[in-house]
Amino acid sequence: MMFYPMGRYNLNFDISAMAVLLVLLFFQVYLSMNRRHSDKAFMALVVVMFFACFFDLWAVVMRNAPSLFPYNVAVTCHICREATHALIFPSLYVFAAYYSKRDQHFSGLENVLIVIPFVLYLTVLIVPGLRNQFYHLGTDGSYWRKPLYVLSIGFALWYVVLSLQCIFRRRRTMGVNLYWLAALLLGYVCVLGMDLYWTYLKASDFMGVMLLLVAAFVLNRADTVRWRGIGIYDALSTIKNRSGLRSDAHEVSGKPMSVAIMDIDKFKHFNDTYGHQRGDEVIRHCGHVLQRVFPDTCYRYGGDEFVVLTKLRGQEFVSKLEQLRSEVAAGKLHGVKDPVFLTIGYCFGAPGNIDEVLTLLEQADENLYRGKHNDKVKIVGPDTVIDEQK
Repeated sequence: MMFYPMGRYNLNFDISAMAVLLVLLFFQVYLSMNRRHSDKAFMALVVVMFFACFFDLWAVVMRNAPSLFPYNVAVTCHICREATHALIFPSLYVFAAYYSKRDQHFSGLENVLIVIPFVLYLTVLIVPGLRNQFYHLGTDGSYWRKPLYVLSIGFALWYVVLSLQCIFRRRRTMGVNLYWLAALLLGYVCVLGMDLYWTYLKASDFMGVMLLLVAAFVLNRADTVRWRGIGIYDALSTIKNRSGLRSDAHEVSGKPMSVAIMDIDKFKHFNDTYGHQRGDEVIRHCGHVLQRVFPDTCYRYGGDEFVVLTKLRGQEFVSKLEQLRSEVAAGKLHGVKDPVFLTIGYCFGAPGNIDEVLTLLEQADENLYRGKHNDKVKIVGPDTVIDEQK
């Protein structure tokens, strides 16, 4: 059997692609930290791509040595080749949908949109009369596409359009991953074009595998960052938690900073009067206002206590605290008639390490305690007390 050098009937691309896919599948199966639907969909995509490369390899071997294979073997190979290549695109859609929807299940309509077009395409491949309208198989294993093959291109683009629509519909929650998924999908459109132009030079398969490899690296890294973020963010208030505070304190120690600690006045009253769900709404409201006034420098310390750690100093910092109290009090919460007031204690310093940051927090907490004993509506600093009582 002759192995041609890089040219029309070359085997190197498919052999390399299959080797890369096996390594990628190994890492996805054995080293994946979780087993979400999107992980399983990605592994299924890798498996489908592997078999597509295998049948491409088989087709090229038959083309290199047609006398070794009977005609029915050639037909079977090309049907399997077309079927696996066609299955790549619904697999891409399933992966993109699961990933963008945070692993929610498909609706009945979505299942129909996935299954029916592929079943129709598979029927065309299996029924000889229909198949012969799309492409022709020579007795020597050669392969020609006919003009009606453009319908199969539409089949592939149908899934690409569905996938792009799915991820762009959720663009607000996906962040930068939206662009990586969109690039993966558009990259496979380029792969499809290469496959149409060079039937036997399977550089397209190798390009598709490289796209999967890049996607696995980027999206898995994004998941790692996302899971790390889950560990340092408070689910209720949506701002960073105590772990996030400790992590950030290490980074800002050694620099001048302002520290404030605050809690909600009569928070127990909200829980007892309106119920714990409304109490959660109060916490959520305070978190949203804090994030708006002190973006990325505010933390939920525990219960109804919050902390601000910022480089703002002096009157600028105090003015921001006054703005914070005013906006929290002005908020209208569903089912809650009473306004929400904060008592705030603050101080300034330049801590050299994490222990000195905690010392600053203790000083701010002492000022908070002083404010609690002065009608509970105060912003209290190291030297002055600013009365904010309405």
